Amino acid sequence: MDTQVDMWQHLDKPKVLRERLDFVIGSTYRSGTTYTSNVLRALGIKCGHESVFQAYDIQWPVVFSDSVRADCSGAAPLWLDMIKQSKLPLIQLIRHPVPTINSMTKYGLPARPFEECCERWYDYHTRMMEFGPVALVHLEHFEYEMRVALEEIGIKICPARMHTACTEAGRGTSTKQFRYRWSDLPTKVTVLADHLGYTTA
Repeated sequence: MDTQVDMWQHLDKPKVLRERLDFVIGSTYRSGTTYTSNVLRALGIKCGHESVFQAYDIQWPVVFSDSVRADCSGAAPLWLDMIKQSKLPLIQLIRHPVPTINSMTKYGLPARPFEECCERWYDYHTRMMEFGPVALVHLEHFEYEMRVALEEIGIKICPARMHTACTEAGRGTSTKQFRYRWSDLPTKVTVLADHLGYTTA
C-alpha cells in the first residue's frame, strides 16, 4: 500500500491527466452533477461522477483505468491549478443559487450551515470564472447548452440524441418551497448570480 501511494506521489500529474482525460466538468455540490454524468454516459461518453476529482484527493487508480475519460465533479474547483497545468478544457455547470444552497444545507457532504453554503457557491463559481471555462452550462437549460459545450471541445451530438439521453436520465424538477430565498442570499452571491444569468427564484 505504501509503495502504491509513493508511486502516485511521484507521478507527473498534469501530464497523466492530460493523457488520460479529455475534459472536466466543474460545479458545486447539489447542482446536477449526477444527472450530467448519467446523460453523458447515455451518449457513450465515459464521464465519471466525482470519480477522479474528490474533495481531499485525486483518484489516480481511476485515472489509470479505462472506466473514465472525463469527470463531472462538485470538487473540481478545488483542483483548478492542476487542471490548468494539465491544459484540460473545463465546462462550468451551474444551477440557480436558491435551490442549490437550500439543497446544500440539507444534503451536503455533510450538510452545512447556510452561510457556509453561500460562501461555497460563491467561491467555487468565482474560481471557475477566473479559470476561464470553455463553456457555461446552466442546469435549467441543460439540453441545449451542454450540446453546445460539447461541440466546443470537438464532440458533436445531434439534438435528437441529446434529447433522448436527457429524457432517459430523468432529472426531476423541484417545485417545493425553500427555507432560504433570494432576499436571504448575501449581496455578493446575488451579484455573481445576476452576472451569470440568474435573477430572483
